[in-house]
Amino acid sequence: MELVRDVIYLVKSKGFSWKTYHEDESGLFEARDGELHILLNGPEEVPTLSSRMNEAIDVIRAKKPESIKDLATLLKEDYGNTNRLCHQMKALGLVDLESVDGKPKSKVKPVVPYQHLSTTVMTTDAFIAKRQSGKKKSA
Repeated sequence: MELVRDVIYLVKSKGFSWKTYHEDESGLFEARDGELHILLNGPEEVPTLSSRMNEAIDVIRAKKPESIKDLATLLKEDYGNTNRLCHQMKALGLVDLESVDGKPKSKVKPVVPYQHLSTTVMTTDAFIAKRQSGKKKSA
């Protein structure tokens, strides 16, 4: 289990190309220990964590359901809504969905694989500046 998961929501700055991010060979954009980068095209895409998500994370952490169906039962919600919620949380880097038997299309188990969650929202320009200033200090 990770101690800290640092989710960094990178908002594309004007003039920045995601191709630059994906094809970078300098290591500037490489995710560091515990980091997960979520790429966003604009500030309107910055997610908000709902009370439903917080409740689901708490239940997953405390009760350790074996499937999304089990989580739906614990939350007293229907399966479809819980399934959508779990996939939204996975897309945001908040939970992992582990295959129960390792086969495609198999039952998945929601997991909170960290003890502490840190979220940061920054533009790609700010991210680059922060990383470059960090390299200068360690050099």
